[in-house]
Amino acid sequence: MGAGLTFRIGSIPVRVQFIFLITMVLFARSTNPGVIAVWGGVVFVSVLIHELGHALMGKAFGLAPQIEIHGMGGTTSWAEGGRKLTPGRSILVSLAGPSVGIVLGIAVMVGVSILGAPTAPLAREAVEDIIWVNLIWGIFNLLPMLPLDGGNVMAAIFALVTGGRGRRAAHFVSLGVATLVAAGALYTRQTFVAVLAGLFAFQNFRGLQAEKALEAEGPLRETLVEGFEAVNRGEGNRAIQIAEHVVQSASTAEVRNDGLKLLAYGRLLEGHWGSLMSLLEATRTELGAGELQRFEQAARELDRPEEAEKIRGWIMGTAGFQG
Repeated sequence: MGAGLTFRIGSIPVRVQFIFLITMVLFARSTNPGVIAVWGGVVFVSVLIHELGHALMGKAFGLAPQIEIHGMGGTTSWAEGGRKLTPGRSILVSLAGPSVGIVLGIAVMVGVSILGAPTAPLAREAVEDIIWVNLIWGIFNLLPMLPLDGGNVMAAIFALVTGGRGRRAAHFVSLGVATLVAAGALYTRQTFVAVLAGLFAFQNFRGLQAEKALEAEGPLRETLVEGFEAVNRGEGNRAIQIAEHVVQSASTAEVRNDGLKLLAYGRLLEGHWGSLMSLLEATRTELGAGELQRFEQAARELDRPEEAEKIRGWIMGTAGFQG
């Protein structure tokens, strides 16, 4: 996550990366220290309010939010073990952030139209920045382009319509929108917007590749289910055959790791301790400490203390590597 400042707003942890400060200076519209300070303060408060909109809506639905403010803005994530949101609730959470900013921007515009603009230069700068960051960027954030909030709303709608299988379509639309935005920004010489849209286009291109790989591995996942059912029936040789096929054919780390687990269980069932220990040693970082502990326990229960101690050593090394 990088170095930064941490604090809490109620029960919500907030982390501000130091790169955020550098970004604010780079994209300030002036070299005047006062203007830079006003710009940075407005952006910080605006991003924080935006993310609090997401966080509080998610909290209302039983999630445990955590906020991080970084060089590209802010991100609200959710602690593991929370509830899975329905597409409808996901849409509400996505809309809550930009809605707060847009309402704030409109309120300031209305206030200025009634009371008039401030006469002090820095106060006038602050008003302009508040409107720009909250209203203009709030509207931009509603474009149907992942990872923007509008893109997340689009993805949730696709998930609702397709029964949870709309992520690929969301990446495809996002790639098209990002390409158009980047081209328009280059034409109007909006360099920052062009770079940002280009980054989003690349992210969605990678997302399409990942979704394609997941679809291609659908049959392998079904084969894995058959393999673990074989383990439950005590058919070690069958599990080994299936696992070797999955490991050789997998193109994603997740499926390959599941294949390695299946292979290890199959070898354990068949009592192939030599090949099992070689496999555990070679793949201990992929399997993880939790999985290795199961094999350590099995070794002790089967009265193989030497193997159990070796596995214990790998567990300690894996825990140190991951920590």
